[in-house]
Amino acid sequence: MREMSTRARARTSLWAVVGLALSVGVGFGGNAGCGMRGSSGAFMTPQEIAAHGTMVVPGDVPRAYRASIDSLRALGYEIAVERPEQGLVISGRQPLGSVARVSGGSYSATGSSVTYYRQFTIQVEAQPGGNVRIVATPAVFEGASDISANEVWALEGPAGERAKWSELFQNIRRLM
Repeated sequence: MREMSTRARARTSLWAVVGLALSVGVGFGGNAGCGMRGSSGAFMTPQEIAAHGTMVVPGDVPRAYRASIDSLRALGYEIAVERPEQGLVISGRQPLGSVARVSGGSYSATGSSVTYYRQFTIQVEAQPGGNVRIVATPAVFEGASDISANEVWALEGPAGERAKWSELFQNIRRLM
């Protein structure tokens, strides 16, 4: 059996990462440690969260808080933290997929895999006029490491973060 060259292993690993990124809506930029410089990943900014990850709706905090928890559960998330007195909900980490990594030379190779996860932190706050503000801040983890501050976000498209926020907020509105 012919051994796979280092270049072929790297190319196979690269396509595995690209496939994962496309399937979960997260791009892996050069700062994410995946070695894919020039990919289409973006940074998650406070401006992005304010524009697309925040909604204000009529209602009260307890109802919006409960709807936020129920919406996360409907999307397949477990709830890791519930602090109703603070209006805080943190989802469990939902697995996105794993990527195999292979390294080595011509005569030996080692392999490992890393699993990627996503998580939401939701803050529910009362606003003037009988309204409630809901802020959903996403996070992405590479194993146990939070890589959310890196250039790893796909914002546009059907699997992008804006679509995920839209689905979350539609569920919350429906449940309120």
